[in-house]
Parts: sequence; structure tokens; C-alpha cells
Amino acid sequence: MAVSATPNRDAVPDRALPQPPRWAMTCYRWLLRFAPARFRARHGDEMLMLFADRYRDASSRRGGLLYLWAGTLRDAVVSGLAERKFGDRFLRGGGNDARYAARALTARPATSALVIAVLALGLGASLAGWVLLRDVLLRPLPYPEAERLVAIWDTNPEMGLEHVGPTPANMLDWREQNRSFSGMAAWYANEPRTLRGAGDPVKVAVAEVTEDFFGLMSEPAVVGATFGAAEVLSDEPVVVLSHWLWVERFGGSEDIVGQTIELDGVNHRVTGVMSGSFAVPQRDIGVWVPWNFANGWPQLGYVPRDYRYLFVVARLADGVDLAAAQDHLDGIAAGLEEQYAENAGWRPLAVPLRDDIVGDLRPALVVLYGAVSLVLLIALTNAAHLVLGRELGRRAELGMRAALGASAYRLARQSAFEATFVTAIAALWAWALATVALRGVALVAPPTLPRLYEIGLDAAALGYLAVARARHRRPAHCRSRSRSPRNDHRHRATAR
Repeated sequence: MAVSATPNRDAVPDRALPQPPRWAMTCYRWLLRFAPARFRARHGDEMLMLFADRYRDASSRRGGLLYLWAGTLRDAVVSGLAERKFGDRFLRGGGNDARYAARALTARPATSALVIAVLALGLGASLAGWVLLRDVLLRPLPYPEAERLVAIWDTNPEMGLEHVGPTPANMLDWREQNRSFSGMAAWYANEPRTLRGAGDPVKVAVAEVTEDFFGLMSEPAVVGATFGAAEVLSDEPVVVLSHWLWVERFGGSEDIVGQTIELDGVNHRVTGVMSGSFAVPQRDIGVWVPWNFANGWPQLGYVPRDYRYLFVVARLADGVDLAAAQDHLDGIAAGLEEQYAENAGWRPLAVPLRDDIVGDLRPALVVLYGAVSLVLLIALTNAAHLVLGRELGRRAELGMRAALGASAYRLARQSAFEATFVTAIAALWAWALATVALRGVALVAPPTLPRLYEIGLDAAALGYLAVARARHRRPAHCRSRSRSPRNDHRHRATAR
């Protein structure tokens, strides 16, 4: 008795099935040229047959050919170019490894979250500490030729006094007699004054500065202009606004230039607004007013030589270093000591302005960065132990994959994908934690903390985070034992 068999499509010869048009196959052959010749020689015929099958299936569906050509074009270009760059090994599972790595992390959410949290805490603390160290201690001052700016103080070794404010009369003598500085200016942070205008009265910090202060700092106004000798000698009170006061009080309007504001009942004409990065002598200064230095003590009738309270800054002349300038100042001080009894035992001291601004914070910042670096080291160690424990729990899985044909390269690549996912997520959280930490420092720090306005995350901080993140690498499965899982599996199978 004859038995009827159900027709099997796979048993039907290709020539009995409807074939794609010749132009479609020709176009697909051209698309295959994105792949290298060795790839086409090895897999070209199989890919042509696969395309023919997909073309026949797509022809039976409405709109199927449109989706087929769109997907074919995308795959041919992307996969072909990737094959030219990375070769077969990457294409044989790179995408699958990425998807498997994501599933492996979500399969153990508690362990993955703990590793990410530990890494994020260590990386975030290290990043915030490094940014503080760089912006406060290492970065040059944001002024032209800032390395030539020096601060000058009075010292008295016999009395054990260092960094005492110079007297007005001594500062005038230094400025007139020196040949080592191209300019010298002084300022004094006076008591806050009451500002009226554009809102309720408010107290603002005021700095009285000499006529050559802004010229010495080489810092122009962003709106309007600063004042000079003409404004200082005139009888009209003028004022320069800080950037933060201009924005908060006057809404950032450029029309403020030329208008009048009231300070302690005295009208002052606004000549200009400084940039947001200008914070001399400190960042809470709201306005700068001119100081007629030589005639600033009408109640005394003379310039005092025994009032030590000034802040003096100078710019080194071309071709003069700090040591030569200090020798010149010592010579001037020796002559003044012979002339005036008030100068007995006092000597000027010139120090780089950046070092003077940082002051006693240098050892504190270095210790802080060392502490957060230790936190990072502890975090990396703990994360490595957590990951190593998880890897040891996957020995059976890795051995099975090796027995099924996975190479050591493939298993190492899988581990690398998982490590990349973990560290990338941790780096994002670290960036957020560092941002919050630095903003918290800006909110609670005293106004005297130097260069706080310069602190912030930037491209260099991103590079630091990438380098710190690279220190963490998941231990590869093949490093946890002397033999690979694949060889271990074969060894156990032979023993049985």
C-alpha cells in the first residue's frame, strides 16, 4: 500500500521555487562589496541564498519588500564596515555578548547594584577631591601673565610676625623707589555699606582700591569700563560693580552703566561691571570704589606709617625674577629703616600671588586628596572582591560554555562587556555625586575660601574620571585559576 507523503518545501529544488528578479540579486551582490573579499569568498554564496529566501518571504507580505531592502541596506553597510575594521571575531557575537552582559547584570540585581554603588562612591569622592585640588591649588590664576603677580607683606622676625599688612606710607615709598616692578597697587576691604536702588536696601562688601588696581590686574570690564587716575582724582564718586551683584540686583541690564546708585547715602555713578571670574580680593566683594591713596587721610594731615592693614599686589617687570625683586625691596627697606623709627625691624616679603591666595589651604587640600584617593582604592578593592565572588559562583556556567566551544578570547570579551557596563553606570553616578558635592562646598564654604568660583566639572574632569574608571577591571575568568574553564572541563571529562 502506497503511503502518501506531505510535500516538504525544503525538499523542493531551488529552481522549482519562485526566484527573486535578477536585478535584486545584482543589487545585493553590490551591497556585499562593503565586506572584504575574504569574507565574500567564505560566506558570499550562503548570504545570497539567505537573501533569496527572505526576498520570497517578503514578497508574500504587504510592504515586506520595503522593510527587507531597508534592513538589508543597513546590515550590509554597518556589518560590512565593521567586518573590515574588526574582523570576523568581533562580528561573531559582539552584539550577543553585549545583550548577554546586560541580562547577566539584571539577573543579579543586588550584587550589581552594590558593585555600582561602591564604585560610584569611590569615583565620585576622588573626582570631587581632584577638582578641588586642581582648581584651587594647581590651576594658574585667570589673569594675563598671572605668574608675574606677587603679593607684598610686612614681616618682623624679632616680633615673630609674618604676613602683616603694609603701612600706606611704606607702600608709597616702595612704589616710587622700586625698579623691579612694572606696577604696584593696594586695596582694603572696608566695612559693608548699605546699597539703595533697584529694590530694598542691602548690605554689600566694598573694596577700596588705588587708581592702578584694574590696570595692574589687566582685567577689563565686561560692561562699561573700569576707573583710573582721572576718576580717582575727580570729586565725582564712581563705582565698579561685581558680576554677581549686577545680575542679582540689577538683572544683568547693560543700561546700569552711567546710572547712579547710593552707598551709605552717597550717590555713585556706575562706570562698569567686572567679569564673573574676577574675585579680588575675595569673592563676596560687591563693589569697588576708587581710593585717593596719597590724600586719603585728611583727618590726620599725613600718610600714616604705623597703620599696618593694606593688601599690596605688584607685577614683576620684564626680565626680573622674584629673587631679584626681593633683594631690591630689602635695599629699599634698609634705607627706610634708617629714616623712620617706625620701620625698625620690619622687612617686606614678596610671594607669588597664587601661593598667597591659597595660603594655608595647600597642606589641607593635599591631605584631602590623599584621603579621597584612599577611599577610591578601598572602593576598587571591595568592588573587585564582590565581582570575584560572583565570578567564582559562575565557574560551572563558564565551564559549560567553554565545553560547547567558546574560546578564551570569547569568554574574556564577555567579561569585558560586563565590566564596561558596570563601570559606565558607576561613572555616571560618580559624576552626579561629584556635582552635588562641589555645589554643596560652594554653598557652605566661607567667602574667604579662595578661587571657589573657578571650581567646576569640565572635559578634563571627564578625562580624570575615565582614567580612574579604567583602574577597575573585572577579574577575567581565566585569571582566577591556573587553567581555563574549557581545559578544566576536558580534564574532568577525561578523568571520568
